[in-house]
Amino acid sequence: MQSAGNEPIRLAVITTSRSDFGSLEPVWRGARADCRFAAHLLICGQHLAAQTLPAEELGGAPAMRLPAAPEAIDGIAQRALVEALRARRIEVVFVGGDRYELLSVAECCTFAGAAIAHCSGGERTFGAFDDQLRDAVTKMAHLHFVAHREAAERVISMQEEPWRVTVSGDPGLDPIAHAPRLSPEELEPLLGVRPAKNDVVVALHPVTRSAEETEVLVRALVRFCQDFAGRIFLSTPNGDPGSEAIQQAWQSLAEQSPHCRLFPSLGAKVFRGLVAACGALVGNSSAGVWESPSLGTPSLDCGTRQSGRIRSTTVWSCGVDQAGALAAKVQHLLSPEVQAACRQTVNPYGDGNAVPRILDAIAKSARDTRLRIKL
Repeated sequence: MQSAGNEPIRLAVITTSRSDFGSLEPVWRGARADCRFAAHLLICGQHLAAQTLPAEELGGAPAMRLPAAPEAIDGIAQRALVEALRARRIEVVFVGGDRYELLSVAECCTFAGAAIAHCSGGERTFGAFDDQLRDAVTKMAHLHFVAHREAAERVISMQEEPWRVTVSGDPGLDPIAHAPRLSPEELEPLLGVRPAKNDVVVALHPVTRSAEETEVLVRALVRFCQDFAGRIFLSTPNGDPGSEAIQQAWQSLAEQSPHCRLFPSLGAKVFRGLVAACGALVGNSSAGVWESPSLGTPSLDCGTRQSGRIRSTTVWSCGVDQAGALAAKVQHLLSPEVQAACRQTVNPYGDGNAVPRILDAIAKSARDTRLRIKL
């Protein structure tokens, strides 16, 4: 149990890319406002190459940007990270998701003697190699914060002790539930246009287990974007192998089609406001599965990248063999009946109250003598 002393628990939140920051940021901000914690934000991985998380996005809050390691496949400067954790005497590190950088991060935490608290374990995405990475981090982690009961059962089936597992919901949903959403009018000066319900957001990432599927989806989405009557907001892909081809295709679309707009770095708040303002999210991003239900926006999940995830009634599927039918499927999502139904959905990934559950569980266990002894 926590020691009798009043010294705050030294907690570090480590973010490696925009894909994990959406879920990590609410925990970091919550810990900063909680007297039980001394919270630190460490920025590394893809953030460094992409120059993401500028000072204004952090709201002036202190954060450490670690040096880049260009010779490393994951960009993690391991020695610098270990030294940063030791210098701050970090007790617990909070990480999220399934990025390949997390393997190096987890190794550094182990060397630095910090316990690992991991969120989003127990998920399944059969179309990507993320499952292997996620499960490897699960076995290195000491506390597990999962989105739903099915994920908890999977983590426990991996011989993790039940007391280490908390069904918290995904913390990335907390701001959607409690923070005001940017309106179309507020988005207009940021985007140059005012998004509307006849517009669509497209977010495609590489299918890391099938380069051929990525190529098929890129071609199909390019055709769809060229023919679609409304505006298309193209989201930059992540940095997984194969992302260059997607980026090049999106760049060409933005240059050749006046109704296609490419936004390299929107930030979580703007991206969520945009998805909420538009009529549909199309592609294979995890945001279409776990985020869009809380935004009341239907999504069309294309291909196999997110196969295996549980889904709400706002998520429709489009197999690779159905890629030619994208236009008809999107038009169905834009119908008044579907739009109305999606505003009434329940998100299986959480109720927007994950952060207090996570912080309470960390505060209870951080100085428990059992924590670092994995059976």
